[in-house]
Amino acid sequence: MPPPPPPPGTVIGGWRANYLASQNGPSHAMSLMPSIRPKKKLKALHWDKVDTPQVTVWASHAPTPQEKEEKYTELAKKGVLDEVERLFMAKETKIFGAGTGAKQRKDKKQIISNDLSKNFQIALSKFSQFPAEDVVRRIIHCDPEILDNQVVMDFLQRDELCTIPENVSKLMATYSKDWTGPDAASSEREQDPGELTREDQIYLFTAFELNHYWKARMRALALTRTFEPDYEHLSAKLQDVVRVSESLRDSVALMNVLGLILDIGNFMNDANKQAQGFKLSSLARLGMVKDDKNETTFADLVERIVRNQYPEWEGFVDEINGVIGLQKLNVDQLRTDAKKYIDNIKNVQASLDAGNLSDSKKFHPQDRVSQITQRSMKDARRKAEQMQLYLDEMVKSYDDIMVFYGEDNTDDGARRDFFAKLAAFLQEWKYG
Repeated sequence: MPPPPPPPGTVIGGWRANYLASQNGPSHAMSLMPSIRPKKKLKALHWDKVDTPQVTVWASHAPTPQEKEEKYTELAKKGVLDEVERLFMAKETKIFGAGTGAKQRKDKKQIISNDLSKNFQIALSKFSQFPAEDVVRRIIHCDPEILDNQVVMDFLQRDELCTIPENVSKLMATYSKDWTGPDAASSEREQDPGELTREDQIYLFTAFELNHYWKARMRALALTRTFEPDYEHLSAKLQDVVRVSESLRDSVALMNVLGLILDIGNFMNDANKQAQGFKLSSLARLGMVKDDKNETTFADLVERIVRNQYPEWEGFVDEINGVIGLQKLNVDQLRTDAKKYIDNIKNVQASLDAGNLSDSKKFHPQDRVSQITQRSMKDARRKAEQMQLYLDEMVKSYDDIMVFYGEDNTDDGARRDFFAKLAAFLQEWKYG
């Protein structure tokens, strides 16, 4: 026996079911309609009908609705109906001066805000030629063309799709279906979603009806596309900080140059201005101390002494060259981003294990979020563990090198400018 027909509006393999319950007494013509119908209006075939098919050659042609249904299902499987639809689509009549969207909305009801409706049109503009149910199917099936489209994914994660306003919730309720219920697939909708605008329908079938797991769903799906490139980007930066920090610790030449600056400075200063070391911010002032003829600076003098007397120290320029690439890097922001990366993977895993994504019986039956996400999670967890190792190493290296150079590693300003101060000194040395 074939399964019972789904309720009106159900999407089957891209075709819209249009079952009409016979007990409601539909017209004879309508009751002959097959459940599989074209997605768009097709050109009409005009013919003279046989009034009494029972006594003609047509009597044996799919005499029961069930047999008729089987024939259409077979034609759909063979791709015949798709071909018919492609070849014989009716031309749309357009009103000059008005877009099809405006024409369509005249007799459609809009519940979501104008702003959200416009944002739907902009974000999903690539799919503007498809009917609402086609776009919904792509979103629910987690099609690559949705998951790989950054604009669409960013939009589907926005707050206004994760949080439903109370007034919208009340108005949408009668059009919606509760997918968490026991017989969700076969339950009826009180009102026909076809009364709503295209954008409202997409919102209804996605963010609204799947609201109980929508936020977790979109976060998990986004993760499948971002965890690898984000890992490459963040881990490279973390390793850069460690590498440059180590280069500063290992550069004996740099320490000798700084020692020379300290010795000459102490030689020039009075007894009360003698120092055992200086902060890196002092390096920026070397170019401000000029000779009596205003022709050379203290910085020029140090560079000349090193070049002529201690040429072996000049190698520090190459040894610490990495500071130039990191001079604008906010190390604390990098730490925050890496931590967020790790936490996001942990949160998605927690959602799959025991949270909003753990019970697939409460999902839309065609939602493939679990299969798509689970496929990536082993890799993602491994990358999160590696990221934690890189992060720990970076935090320690950076704190240590700051302390090593006499900087306050608890001061936000000093943390932000540490590499920048050395980069400015280096560039001044090379090109000043």
